[in-house]
Amino acid sequence: MKKHKKHTGLVVLIIGVALFIFAKYEQHRVGSAKQMIGRGTSMFSGNAVGSGVGRILEGKASQYDTTLLLCEIGGIILVVLGAGIIYCGRKKR
Repeated sequence: MKKHKKHTGLVVLIIGVALFIFAKYEQHRVGSAKQMIGRGTSMFSGNAVGSGVGRILEGKASQYDTTLLLCEIGGIILVVLGAGIIYCGRKKR
């Protein structure tokens, strides 16, 4: 039974690390996209159409912020949970 807990803890830990890394990577990509949008629309900032398009594009890029934050928090929780399962499932000497 203890081996089962240890394996389960290890799987949860690995999934948590992967989820955290994925969230950080995607946050970087979204941030880069926002910068590119800002640079691209800055030429047209005096123009009402350019400003409107910039707001729409930034809104589209920002729609992923909450999801990625939740993925990051979920990854941290899974890492802590996996480490706790491994720690509690270890042999007592």
